[in-house]
Amino acid sequence: MCDLRTVKEIGGDALEQFINLADQVFLFDRSRAGTLRERLPGLFRSENEHNLFALCRNGEVVGTAAVKEFSGRAHHNKYSAAMVGLVAIREDCRGQGLGAELITQVSEELARRSLDFCVLWTRASAFYRRAGWFSYDTGVLGYFRNHTPIFPCIGFSPLDMAAELEQIRNEWLPDINQRRAHDYAAIPSSVERVICVRPRRKGSAYALAGVQNDMAFIYEFAGDPTHYAEIWGQISSGFRVTRVNERFGANTYQWFVSNTSVTWEAQELAMWLLSNTDSHLDVKSVYVPYFDRI
Repeated sequence: MCDLRTVKEIGGDALEQFINLADQVFLFDRSRAGTLRERLPGLFRSENEHNLFALCRNGEVVGTAAVKEFSGRAHHNKYSAAMVGLVAIREDCRGQGLGAELITQVSEELARRSLDFCVLWTRASAFYRRAGWFSYDTGVLGYFRNHTPIFPCIGFSPLDMAAELEQIRNEWLPDINQRRAHDYAAIPSSVERVICVRPRRKGSAYALAGVQNDMAFIYEFAGDPTHYAEIWGQISSGFRVTRVNERFGANTYQWFVSNTSVTWEAQELAMWLLSNTDSHLDVKSVYVPYFDRI
């Protein structure tokens, strides 16, 4: 018999067991460096322990699921929401229906909260659909290969300029999920570091990009469009391959289509759970940048 509780409720070494299992599944098994505590420091802050769910059997954590609550606006409508990630079952406990039990109980808990919607990203859509989630994704992934000599791309720490970046986002992005300062410390698991690329002469624009060897992954492109060409030039010439995460139809996506040779493919990863049936918000108007996901 398994019991689902938060690591805050369990206490003891539940948090360490949670992190060890999630590290194994999402980092070590994929030959990725670091720890999730280092990569997602905001998620593991003490005030978020009520959002770290552990499925326990005989006092041991055999399953994990993390929740990150956030707010934002879409088409001038404000919303409160939660994203779900780090859903894992210990290897020796798989094939016993524990994954379905875990996500069903977490979904039921989220449905009791005062949220407009919940979102997650997965390739196992059938699994989550059985728990009431549905698929819809406006995300697209771009690819660009640089065939010219590489020139160093100068990047800065996003955390050091968090307030300024958030100001630019609020001024220039019509749809936005709000970030707190510590959110800019995140490092997605597929990269070794995250940089912020700005115009050489200070301007109200930037790109957030993950770096892994000679590859760059653009997570967000925002600000004054007159600076886009310069920022793109710095990134595209600074790496052998650049991947671009964008939203189909967004102004920045249209700029890339019109001004670069990036090729695109649709993403079909986002799944949604409606928590507030009275909400006037259409989740099809919501997009969460890859940088913010768990």
